[in-house]
Amino acid sequence: MKTLRTAIFVVAAVLTLAASAQSTRRMAFNADGTFKIAQFTDIHWCDDSVEVCKRTLQSLQAVIDAERPDLNVLTGDIVTDHPALKGWKSIIAFFEKQNIPFVVAMGNHDGEFMSKDSIYTLLTDSPMYVGVKGNHVTGYGNMTIALHAGNGSDKVQNVIYLIDSNDYAASTIFGHYDWIHFDQIDWYRRESDRFAAKNGGKPVPSVAFFHIPLIETDHVVGLPDTFGNAKERFGKGINSGLFASMLEKGNMVGVFAGHDHMNDYVGIRSEVTLGFGRCSGWGAYGTLERGARIVQLREGSRHFDTWITTAKGREAVYHSPSGITSIEENAGYLAPVKASKVKNGVNYTYYEGEILSCDEIAHLKPLHKGVTDNFRIDLYDTNDHFAYTFDALFDAPEKAVYKFRLRSDDGAQLFIDGRMIIDNDGSHSANFVVGKVALEKGLHRIEIKYFEDYMGQELLLRFQTPNIDETPVTPAMLFIAK
Repeated sequence: MKTLRTAIFVVAAVLTLAASAQSTRRMAFNADGTFKIAQFTDIHWCDDSVEVCKRTLQSLQAVIDAERPDLNVLTGDIVTDHPALKGWKSIIAFFEKQNIPFVVAMGNHDGEFMSKDSIYTLLTDSPMYVGVKGNHVTGYGNMTIALHAGNGSDKVQNVIYLIDSNDYAASTIFGHYDWIHFDQIDWYRRESDRFAAKNGGKPVPSVAFFHIPLIETDHVVGLPDTFGNAKERFGKGINSGLFASMLEKGNMVGVFAGHDHMNDYVGIRSEVTLGFGRCSGWGAYGTLERGARIVQLREGSRHFDTWITTAKGREAVYHSPSGITSIEENAGYLAPVKASKVKNGVNYTYYEGEILSCDEIAHLKPLHKGVTDNFRIDLYDTNDHFAYTFDALFDAPEKAVYKFRLRSDDGAQLFIDGRMIIDNDGSHSANFVVGKVALEKGLHRIEIKYFEDYMGQELLLRFQTPNIDETPVTPAMLFIAK
């Protein structure tokens, strides 16, 4: 009976491991609460003797020496020529030499020169490889890496997902490239639920790496918070719904792909940062300086920082989820207003009349003036054709770049220390407009002009910084002179 129970236990353990496909090594945050990932993508290795591959190794080494990451993640199109076996042995030997754990997600070209099964047999034999074959669902290398607390406890604070984005579509009707399949999405959903269940039902902040980007990555091009190079538009393919599942599960904070050698941008959609790594191999097409994307996670947080590093050094840091960059942080900061005696409140002036822009408020006759607690537009019982101007002091809680988000129906403008930060003017339905400004800690003059034309009225002001989640501006933050 004891032997039977032991056998059942072993089988159950094997099945559990196969279902979870979790990293074979325990990984944890550093004592300072950070965990640094270097994403190398599209290495396009051919042979040690080829000059372009020697140059690639120099670039890879320069990045690793500069950053000393906690984990190297390779996101596909790694060995893309014959002799593939020799090539993979060279790549594995290089990353073993760094004495840093590494993992691999497959690209569309890798399986053309050597079977994925054979590649992962080589990888899993390496003492520095911390992944698994991950072929329990479509593809290979589908796996999770649980990042434990830096204090030595078993609490999982963040999770890294690696997913095989597969190779080519079965039919040209569907487009050229394959996509992440439904059984992989189901696996992701179950893994998300498993980690959440161990976290008191709360989603565990997670990032994902794979080769072919999500369609939604194309949707952030041109948005105010998108930063980096966007020099090629990728093939659309099929939307299999992975991003929708990520939003539903509520755990995903960043998704990083490769595949496009001329793209390295990052942007935000629905509070998820979507982006590309930097092409790492000199044998690939494209003119960008070869390097890697660095992703530095913060323990147990949805906040993280990311940047590109090459042999020439670091490029600008992008803070997620604020979308604020170090370029903006290095700009001039507005000094606080000196005010010795203040009290909570907002000065307002109320008007009525038919206008179509904030500038026209100056031509209206003021009907009421007073003090209220916030930027309220419900002080008088009027549905249409009215306007307000507000004037107060905003107490900035820290020195930072502030991203303000102003929602209005109809027109509104935001001014900080006399500078227009947001222009959401004109007659329109409710919508958000974003503006950024660098502020020293302390009081800053804040003004809003607002008018309502007809059909609905709304005014809402929110802000965030690299360290503060988006939050409404509250009465406790607003002051006037006594």
